[in-house]
Amino acid sequence: MIVVRIEMKKRKSQIWSLDSMISIGIFLSAIILFFTLFYRGCSIDYSGQLISEAENLQALLASPPEMGGIGLVDGVFVDDELLLYLHDNTVKPEGIGESFYNSLREKWGIEQDFFVYFENKDGFIVPLGQYESAFFGSPVIEKLIADKED
Repeated sequence: MIVVRIEMKKRKSQIWSLDSMISIGIFLSAIILFFTLFYRGCSIDYSGQLISEAENLQALLASPPEMGGIGLVDGVFVDDELLLYLHDNTVKPEGIGESFYNSLREKWGIEQDFFVYFENKDGFIVPLGQYESAFFGSPVIEKLIADKED
């Protein structure tokens, strides 16, 4: 009797590459899961605080001085002199404007940066006096807007 034995050689290289692909996939999934959870855990929602501060700033600008406001806006009228004073003192170079701006934030109780400008009903910024636009607030935001316009 003749016995024929046929042996199949195992292909170790294919098994090794499959194992490495599975391990890389698990590793990448773990990294993605970690950063997804880390990102969600670190994000702080400031929207409620920003809305509250914006409403307080709006009330402060529209309230007369007798009621604790600054009286910048009276109905549909804007106090041009006060607006130009605020504009000139917040847009000054060499950090002078920033210190004035920071003192306004502290005096008015605003923690976040703010920037105030006026728009007409079509959404265009309203020019005032000798300036192309009338605004005041954070010198950093003003620089970003100026750089964007250039």
